[in-house]
Amino acid sequence: MFRSFFLSAFLLFSITLEARVVAREEAVVYLDVPALGRIRSSSSMVKTQAVTMENLKNAYVEFEETIEVSVWSNLSWRLSFHADTPSVLGPDGTEKSAQDIKWRLNSSEPYKSVPLHKTTLKTSPSNAEKEKVQLYGKILLNPEKDTPGVYSINLRFFLETLM
Repeated sequence: MFRSFFLSAFLLFSITLEARVVAREEAVVYLDVPALGRIRSSSSMVKTQAVTMENLKNAYVEFEETIEVSVWSNLSWRLSFHADTPSVLGPDGTEKSAQDIKWRLNSSEPYKSVPLHKTTLKTSPSNAEKEKVQLYGKILLNPEKDTPGVYSINLRFFLETLM
């Protein structure tokens, strides 16, 4: 009887010892953080100031407010945009060239035509938490050719994360 007790104790000790070795195993955890980015425009429609005789004399009217695009990204990023079509749609099916819409990022820059292909607005080497990019704009007027009324064009904005 003493012998079987000794054998049982030895097996119990062996199992316990082996369990300690298993408990010392290490686990490696991999965490995959995706590139995250989001943009939001201040409004879906931008109005111009009321057209005055002075605007007609100067041949342009400025946007009533800036187009503000907010950027969120956990990586460096590039914000781009372009017009959907080469024409601005006017009243009764009339059209105006998209090149008549001009934009700039600040008041010290000269105005540029709205691009028809993706064009970079701003690039940042760091992440962004609600960074605001503002576009100032104006529309060229030609009172002899432009039909009075409301004109519209879609502008598409793109956010690309950079590695």
